[in-house]
Formats: sequence, C-alpha cells, structure tokens
Amino acid sequence: MPTIRRLSGLVLVAALVLALAAPASAQKTKLTYAGWLGLYGAYKDAVQYMKDEFERKNPSVDFVRNDVPFDQALNQATISFQGKNSADVIHSVAGWLPSLVEIGAVMPLNDVFPAGFWAKIPKGLLDSVTIDGKIMAVPWVPGPILMFYNRNLMKQAGLNPDQPPQTWPELAQAIRAIGKLPPVGGAKVWGFAMRTARNPNSAHWMIPIIYGHGGDVVDAAGNVKINTPEARAAYKWVQDLVKEGCIPEGLTIDETRNTMAAGRAGFIFEGPWGSGLFSNLSSGKTITGASADVWLTPMPKDPNGNRRTIGNPHLIAISSLTQHKKEAAAFIEFVLSDPVFTKMYFESSKQLSTANLEILRSGPMGADPYTQVFVQAMGQSNDVPIKSSKFTAIMNEIVPSLQAIIGGANIETELTSADRRVQRVLSR
Repeated sequence: MPTIRRLSGLVLVAALVLALAAPASAQKTKLTYAGWLGLYGAYKDAVQYMKDEFERKNPSVDFVRNDVPFDQALNQATISFQGKNSADVIHSVAGWLPSLVEIGAVMPLNDVFPAGFWAKIPKGLLDSVTIDGKIMAVPWVPGPILMFYNRNLMKQAGLNPDQPPQTWPELAQAIRAIGKLPPVGGAKVWGFAMRTARNPNSAHWMIPIIYGHGGDVVDAAGNVKINTPEARAAYKWVQDLVKEGCIPEGLTIDETRNTMAAGRAGFIFEGPWGSGLFSNLSSGKTITGASADVWLTPMPKDPNGNRRTIGNPHLIAISSLTQHKKEAAAFIEFVLSDPVFTKMYFESSKQLSTANLEILRSGPMGADPYTQVFVQAMGQSNDVPIKSSKFTAIMNEIVPSLQAIIGGANIETELTSADRRVQRVLSR
C-alpha cells in the first residue's frame, strides 16, 4: 500500500507539472498576417526567416500567415473585416488604402510607433498614407514610377544615352527621334510605350504627364479636377505624339512591357520591378544597367523645375479589430528594420524591400545603383494622388476621354465631359 500511495503521489506531481506547463504554450499570442508574400516561391527562405526570427525575438508570439492571392487580397480584407474576423496585420497596396479606411478596417498609427520610427520613412511616402491627419498604414515596399529608356535606340537616333531628357519638351523631341527609326525585326519602333488601352490604369499613368506640365488632378481643396490648363497641355502633348506616329494607340500594360523588352520602344514608365520584367520577357536578352540595353532616370522636370511622379508601393496596416496592437506593431517594425530579412527580401525580389531609409542607403541596397535611382526619387512620388475609395471608378470615367483625345477629339470638350462624369461618380 505505501508503494501504491507513493506512485499515486508521483502521478499527481507529474500531472500537476504538465498542467502548469500546458498553459505556458497555450498562452502564446496568436498574431495573424494576411497577404501574398508567402505565395511566391522565390521568397520562400525570406518568409521562413521572417517567421522564425520574429518568433525568436518575441517568444510569446505565435506568428500565423494567412496566404491570400494578390488579386483577392482587397476583397478578402473587406469580407473578413465585415465578418469581424480580420487578420491582425494586413498587407495592402496604396490604391486600396482609401477603401480600407472608409469601411474602418484599419487603425490610425500616429501614436503606435515612436517618432524615431517615422523619421526613417520619407515624408512623401507618409503623406500618401495620411488621411485627415492620421497615418493609416506603414509604407513597406516603395514603388516609385520612373522613366526607363532604351540606350541602344537613343544612340541610333543620335541622342546621348548618358544624358536622358530632363524636361518634357526634351522628352518629346527624343520620342520623335526614336519614333522615326527603322523597324526592328519587321516591327515598328515606338518612341514611347505608353498605356493607352481602355483601362483605368491608362488614366492613372497619365497623371505623371499632368504633373510634368505643372498640373494636378485635385485642386487646393482636394476636389478632383481634370479640365485645367495644365492637364489640357499634358493631353495635347500626348495627342501630338500619337498623331505623329510616335505613341501607339490602344496599348495594354502587357503590350507596353513586351514592346520595351523586345527593343522596340525608346521610353516606358515602370517601377522597381521593371528590370526583372524586361529580362524575363526577353529571355535574358534585354539587360538593365547604366551601360547596358536599358537604364532609368527620374521623371523630367515640370516648368517650375520640380519632378513629380506616382507610385505603387506595398503597405502594411494594423486591423482596427486587433487585440494585439503591440505585437502587430513589433512585427511591422521587424519587417521594415531587420537587416537580414530586408536583405533576403531584396535579393529574392530585386525590389526595394523596405521604406526604412537607413537600410535603403546601406548594405546591398545602398551599393546598388539601380536601387538608388528609386531611393532618390521616393520623395517625388505621390502614391495616392486622389484619396478616395472611388479612385478606380474615377479613372474609369477619365479613360474614355483619353482615348477620344488620342483619336483627335477636342481636348477641352473631352476633359469637360470627364469632369462631369467624375462628379456623378463622386456624388453617388
């Protein structure tokens, strides 16, 4: 009997130890991330490191990825918020932010991070994610849209490839010169591979040209206004070059990229992903480099000497429903500031992997001339030119006028009509 009692005591002690140990694991905070980063095989090692190292630095956190394909991510974020089941951390892009803010899906972050954190992010990027004075997301992967140009075609046209156009009139002259070159492989050479198809994106990418002529798409009060003298000058710039056979009509996004990759376009607007795109589309024949086939430069100066462009960055936000704000903030700071993760992400994506200027200007990104052109241009980028959840609908109402103008229609008449259509969309 004493032996049985002794064994029973040992069993009870063991059970007590297990009971005490089990809650330690169960008490871990489950932090969820919704986004598409884990769906790309090239990022596999970086994503695994992200999880392992973040959990090592935050042992009380169990980091869980909710992988969502890019083309479903905004819809998923909306539905999960409406169902009170949002991920703690939401991966987004700039154009989606007004929609997420409008439905209340993300929280203001001004006081979530210390001033030192915000000081490392360019002011222009922060302005783009600031709505009514509140910072609603953290810029993560910057994506300024710059001007790529074909060095070989510039040489053939008698232009200096080491001195790309610095103003919009200079750019027009270069486009004309390249547009007169003989065909390549039996296909016409275009001066500028511009997006001109009936797609909202075509109207969106018209905005840098409006900026370049000293204009904007919103007035001083933030109201959308397309029919302005500067915008009319920008559309005339395009209309003339189309009429002269230097810009093609009806080109889709993919067609512009394929044309550039095939060495049949002098200029194109693209983001940091451009280098990889042109290489992949040409099976490695078109190389981006300061002395190679294609290189890049900031947008030309407007009449006041300023350079302005648009951007398509990735953002990261914290759900307004989260119960783990502190842990979510720690994760965001980790992905923007961890030197190993940002290096791995950069090397696997060939894009700027953080908006943290300290990291962008040091290490492998700091030593990469291609990356540094984008770093220098980040302050020139307006990533959310119209802070409205109806941005795509607005662009959809403008693009018919863009196509009509390209076809030779009266510019002022078309832009007046575009303004009316936009106002109807905004009034709904």
